Amino acid sequence: MGFPPVNLAEPKRVIFSTPLYATCMSVDGLWSTNCLVLSVWDTGAQLEVSLPGDLTEFYLLFTSPPRSVSRQCRRVSTRGKVIEVAYLRKQPAFQLNAGLVL
Repeated sequence: MGFPPVNLAEPKRVIFSTPLYATCMSVDGLWSTNCLVLSVWDTGAQLEVSLPGDLTEFYLLFTSPPRSVSRQCRRVSTRGKVIEVAYLRKQPAFQLNAGLVL
């Protein structure tokens, strides 16, 4: 171990024994498709979709109660019908208004 720790901590990943239903929607909102969420972590997710080639950048929508949640995603890798995505982060509004660019 040591100080600072020699081994960097693995990101925490939540694997769903029963995949969650979600929707993938294009950034322009013109099309959408259903998907299964197999696992999630801080910076991304693993999804099962019917046509993975069509998904490059899109919104992942969880619409179950009590409130809906969405993340803008970019496809990172594909294995058959399973894709891994990275969440795209938006700049906070106060930085956009101040003209700051990260």
